[in-house]
Parts: sequence; structure tokens; C-alpha cells
Amino acid sequence: MHPLDNEQRIKALDEHGALGKLGCATDEIRRNHVFINGSWRDCDLNSVSAEEWSRRRERIVARREESGTST
Repeated sequence: MHPLDNEQRIKALDEHGALGKLGCATDEIRRNHVFINGSWRDCDLNSVSAEEWSRRRERIVARREESGTST
């Protein structure tokens, strides 16, 4: 695995990263779950509650509407 792969995954899961900003939490890490490019990789399983997703989605949609960005 390229060293940046793991670093980018960690940043995405951090509370300020992409998944963290969406309210995701890591539920499970499956070790050696998938074989890609000649090596076994771990798989992070994440979730977000329906209530949290609804709140976050409303904020995302409102920001896009304010900036004129479509979905």
C-alpha cells in the first residue's frame, strides 16, 4: 500500500475530514478484506444515523443553493 493511502483514509475519517463532516463513524475495520493489486487491503465500514444525515443533508443543500451550485 502506498504510504499516502492510509494517511488519506485517516484524514477522511477524522472529524474534520470528508466522512467526519458528514457525521460518519467507523463501525468496524475488516482486516485483509479485499485483494487489490497483489496485496490484501483492510476495509473500513462506516455509518451515519438517519437523523444525523438528515441534518447534514439540509445544511449541504442550503449551502449549494446559496452558492448557486446544483446537485
